[in-house]
Amino acid sequence: MKKFVATLLTALMLASLAAVGLSISAADGYVTAPLTFYGADGEKADPAKEENGWKLFEYWKGYNGTQIYDSHGEGMYVTTTVSCSKFWVGFGNGGGNGHDNIEIYVDDSLVSTYNTKDKADGSPNKTDVFEVTPGKHTIKVRAGTPSDPSKWNGFCINMIRYVPAEAKAWKQADFTLYSAAGEKIDTPADNLDWKPFPHWKGFDDAVIYDTNVTGAYAEATITCSEFWVGFGNGDKNGHTNIEIYVDGRLAATHRQKGGGEGYPDGLNQTDIIRVTPGEHTIKVVAGTPAEEGWNGMCVNVIEYVYDENKPTPPTSDVLLPAVIVCMTAAAAAVVLKKKHS
Repeated sequence: MKKFVATLLTALMLASLAAVGLSISAADGYVTAPLTFYGADGEKADPAKEENGWKLFEYWKGYNGTQIYDSHGEGMYVTTTVSCSKFWVGFGNGGGNGHDNIEIYVDDSLVSTYNTKDKADGSPNKTDVFEVTPGKHTIKVRAGTPSDPSKWNGFCINMIRYVPAEAKAWKQADFTLYSAAGEKIDTPADNLDWKPFPHWKGFDDAVIYDTNVTGAYAEATITCSEFWVGFGNGDKNGHTNIEIYVDGRLAATHRQKGGGEGYPDGLNQTDIIRVTPGEHTIKVVAGTPAEEGWNGMCVNVIEYVYDENKPTPPTSDVLLPAVIVCMTAAAAAVVLKKKHS
């Protein structure tokens, strides 16, 4: 009986630990990016060889016991190119020895700056999570110009962690044009509510369709999980109140006026609109203008992707009751053992 109880306890505890381990792995999803180091002159460097202003930080370790890489001053940087949907950057030190102007770039565009001087000395620290369009991106972390170059400005990078994600395969939806009265327009023309925009092409060299009639709309029924709408013109001739409906409900509004005019400056688009994966009817309406003057709604494309919902992986919140059940069962086994001994 003792052997049976011991075996049962061991099995239950292993199951509990395995469950907890699964939840930690599933809830994270981040992996560490490989880093390439550069000196201020743009030449590659190997910190292990103390090249070009970089060296291994020797006083303590970073997140999860990983190596910290040390430099100071201005112009030093690291890069990585990964396919991701989000990332964060970890640093090895803070306080008086930190750097107060660390620049973070995505695909050569500055997205944020970071100050390690206002973080705790003697411990790692990290940025907030940056979300990017899923796909391949080059991330660059650079020691910018410090506010006081006469002070020590330690640029101690530890890691870049990211969630892998391949680029989404966006598709163009087939949409239908309707007059303000709800009549289908198969062939847009100058004497109808819709006409072809004659001056340039839009996204992906697609035709742009133009209306200045309040209530005219474009409609598409697609199976999607997210979409965006592209328009062909902006500036003074753009519309000031475009309404975007999903299954009859207003999901967003968009303003064309105020952007650039002409190709490609005049092309503009909504933010990505996320919906429950499945079939949806998207309706793009020339709403009541917010401002007087010409309000031309130039619809160009509706682009979408479909990512079918996958089962949500277990998390610690889900697994904790299971662990409690296992431990309760183990305790019950002990009680039974005592009763029969």
